[in-house]
Amino acid sequence: MMKNREELDLTTTSDLLGVPTQAVARWVRKGVLPSVTRSGKSFFDRDQVESWAKKMGMRIREPKAKTGFDASTEPSSSPVLAAIHKGGLVPALPGSTVEEVFEALTQSIPLPEGLEPAQLCRLLLEREKLGTTGVGDGVAMPHPRQPLSEYLKEPRIYIARLREPVNFSAMDGQPVSLVLLILSCSLKNHLHTLSQVVHLLRTPKLRQDLEEAKSLEELLVLLEADLEA
Repeated sequence: MMKNREELDLTTTSDLLGVPTQAVARWVRKGVLPSVTRSGKSFFDRDQVESWAKKMGMRIREPKAKTGFDASTEPSSSPVLAAIHKGGLVPALPGSTVEEVFEALTQSIPLPEGLEPAQLCRLLLEREKLGTTGVGDGVAMPHPRQPLSEYLKEPRIYIARLREPVNFSAMDGQPVSLVLLILSCSLKNHLHTLSQVVHLLRTPKLRQDLEEAKSLEELLVLLEADLEA
């Protein structure tokens, strides 16, 4: 006897995968997630969704499980997610040089009380003179030379996408299009955060989410799914 195939709509599929409906719709548009369209709406075969999720390294969530990321509370499962939550996302940062990027970035983000944009910009440029923070593959991870223990009790990560690639003199010669500004509160914390971020950037899907999420809330949802996979 043949098993009845369970058909899912967009909302149910996003709940099952634990990602926003916008992410599922984007995968449909790109043709990476199997679906059928009727009357302008997308429908999914549950078996195909589960098989695709397994292939992508994503975890299927039970209907009763809490889905998504609550932006009003801080994530406890990952220090990196918590740092991004405290930081933020800049979707289109201007600048054609490293100095212009740092100036625009420090002016665009909320900073800890007492830390002025010009002061942080100077600290970033001083660190950059010691050696590029371009880590390759179009990514830079600028940070002050010393932890900001005077201003911070917990680390912050600000993610900025550049309007146009900028030369950071990275070892692989590639210009930078994605900047992860890391502000730490202690040397131990800084080294730990750096190693975690470098490890996470090796995951192609996570890198894609960093580049494509439309908001901080959506980014945190996607990253949470990536980390749990």
